[in-house]
Amino acid sequence: MIKIIIFIISIVFSCTVNAEMKHSHKLFNATKPYPEIELTVEKDIMDGFNLRIVTRNFRFTPERVNKSNSPNEGHAHIYINGEKIRQYSPYFHLSRKLLHKNKNEIRVSLHANDHSHFVVDMEKIQKTIFVQK
Repeated sequence: MIKIIIFIISIVFSCTVNAEMKHSHKLFNATKPYPEIELTVEKDIMDGFNLRIVTRNFRFTPERVNKSNSPNEGHAHIYINGEKIRQYSPYFHLSRKLLHKNKNEIRVSLHANDHSHFVVDMEKIQKTIFVQK
């Protein structure tokens, strides 16, 4: 019985590790002046929240996605409780359907045209906030 439990745990762990590796991105060094990111959230009277991705020294370029990288331009990835959404502009609506009842982690990272993480000194350019539904 113990062997079966260990086998099941190893399969689950293996699947989790492979899933994480499958979604890893390359790193791309940002150039000076380095991009900065701030997040603002406002309650939407109709539904959920409105997220604004405020950047400095970074330009959203949806027309260049999957093309060659250029300094400090690209798109964002929004992770809502770990679920990734690609974002090509600074505005995003966080519908109640996307959120859990309690605390929700919203993480936004900046990415180059080829989906590489923008980094400064090997640190990803990203910001995390939490919202209550």
